Amino acid sequence: QDDQDYGGPLAFHPRMPRQVSYAAPVLLLVAATAFVIAQTSVFFAAAFNAGDGAPGSQGLDTINLVNLTIFEAIHNLWAAGGGGKLLAVLTFAASILLPYGKLLILGTMWFVPASTWGVHRRDRVLVIMDQIGKVTLADCSLFAVLSIMLQAPWSAEGDPSTRLQLGVSPRAGYIWQVFGTGVSLVVGHAMLAAHRIVERESNKYIVQASVVQSTRTMSMLESQTNLRSSSAGGLLASFADALGGNSEGNLSVAQLAGHAKAGLVTLLLSTTLGLMLGGTFVGCFKVHWTGAVTSIRGLMHDGAYDYWTMWELLVGLTRTGLQATAACIFVEALLIIFCFIVPIAFIAAMLVLWLCPMKPAVQYRMWVVLQVVCAWGAMDIFTGAIFLSGLFSKDIYNFVNYSMEHGNLQPICAGLQGSTGVVCIGAEPGLQMGIALILTAVILWVACAIYVHMVMTRIREGKMLQTM
Repeated sequence: QDDQDYGGPLAFHPRMPRQVSYAAPVLLLVAATAFVIAQTSVFFAAAFNAGDGAPGSQGLDTINLVNLTIFEAIHNLWAAGGGGKLLAVLTFAASILLPYGKLLILGTMWFVPASTWGVHRRDRVLVIMDQIGKVTLADCSLFAVLSIMLQAPWSAEGDPSTRLQLGVSPRAGYIWQVFGTGVSLVVGHAMLAAHRIVERESNKYIVQASVVQSTRTMSMLESQTNLRSSSAGGLLASFADALGGNSEGNLSVAQLAGHAKAGLVTLLLSTTLGLMLGGTFVGCFKVHWTGAVTSIRGLMHDGAYDYWTMWELLVGLTRTGLQATAACIFVEALLIIFCFIVPIAFIAAMLVLWLCPMKPAVQYRMWVVLQVVCAWGAMDIFTGAIFLSGLFSKDIYNFVNYSMEHGNLQPICAGLQGSTGVVCIGAEPGLQMGIALILTAVILWVACAIYVHMVMTRIREGKMLQTM
């Protein structure tokens, strides 16, 4: 059936299976329901655990300190004053407005006629929604950092069995927010894939890339012929052959774009990979403990500071070894996978796509897969949460203090502060120099991903030929 002039909605495109037409809005409703549950359930909780950690111990005594929903957490950030109000607005926008806004936009793109909203504009919107979906985890990342920094195990010197732990752990609201984000990402991928299939974008890329490949190959052959006619032609021509396409005449994306293989983009991708691998294990975060809790730390012979690398933060939810809940283990696994493994795999695979000669069909499929991988990589979101925690250190300190004062220890904390001016639990985050490495890595990651996307899009739309 000829559908070149189809001007109706993507959902009812002649090439769209009807099961997909109706499955997408159902998934949008599932995601919206998950977000509603997340925002009306307890998001995270803090507690003191104290007891004998020796073998055969009967367990720990637990004192619940505070339970917060996301709205209560946003309220406490606002009540902390100063920059806390800005953090409250950013958290509200990222965790409340963006999730529903993204679902609304996806639903609109699914049902709006192509005659009203053009195919090319639909493609751009779906790509943007696909890549910013992970921002809805900004609240999860921020409160993951706060939870990890407040995971404070102390033991008495000479008697390691005497243990005290301040623990903060994610609750049902946190898990539902993660689930809702995951569903919204999946439905975004599905809509973008459906759009690309019905619009035959794979065929468009293959045709245009083949033309660019032929043009580039002819240009390279002419250059090699000129080299061989020169006095040093043999050696230089052999070197040019080594840098060219493979024996089948295929070129890399770098060559299709007119870049040298050992050029700036390759350097930036390699630098990004090195910074991710190295910067993860360099000190980037610290916590300064103040208030009444420092007396306990003094008795337990611990210092007033805790220092963290990125890796230690990723595995920090279970570092105490005391009452690590299933939620803590689950969230920690997600942090390791999506904030470390996935971003590194993405950059490594992007280097392969950029440098290795491939058939255009293989290039296109690999590019599509890498877009999905990039959408799930969350090192940028987690790094941003670390940076904001350090940037607004005083406001985070006030947030922790306010939350504790209005929790289950309110009478004790209010009396202590009223009579002595000392807060119950003071925890002020700060940054170490290593954060610069991770920030540079994620900035380069985003910049390289955007640039390669622009190159692939220009090839698909035939714009690369116009500049050759």
